[in-house]
Amino acid sequence: MPLGPVRPRFNLIVCGTVEESIERLVAAAEDPARRCVSRVLGRHVDITVSRETRERWSPCVQLDLSQNDDGRTLVHGLIGPHPNKWTLYLAINAAIALTMFFALGFAIVQVSLEQRPWAMWIVAAGVPCLAFMYGLSQIGRSRAAPQTALLMELIESALGAEAGRR
Repeated sequence: MPLGPVRPRFNLIVCGTVEESIERLVAAAEDPARRCVSRVLGRHVDITVSRETRERWSPCVQLDLSQNDDGRTLVHGLIGPHPNKWTLYLAINAAIALTMFFALGFAIVQVSLEQRPWAMWIVAAGVPCLAFMYGLSQIGRSRAAPQTALLMELIESALGAEAGRR
């Protein structure tokens, strides 16, 4: 399983205006064979798989479109879990990190008071918890790979471009 970013990003430069690009994306997502759903808000487009094919690890692609000086459209994309799952993932990581931070502070106080620093066990237990959360995100990423490929193929075919990932 290759390790990588939890939410990879990509950039595209396509011919045409922002409005034309949005229309092409929405039309491609509405194709019944692809079984995808799109949502447009101004120059922002979210594309995901339909509810019938959605799983716990299903990805969501968020696209921000802007007009370039030379008349082409810049597409900045972000692939990741649905925002509600991403928020839960971040909240759990933040809770673990905050617990480790306060336990470390408590352990420092225990050392300064010449007590046994048992709070260091909490800090030590937090490290594998964070590693577990990262591993869980990588498992989700690998299980979402087929649907991610479907969404990327939809975007590339609708816009007629290949993505440059970073």
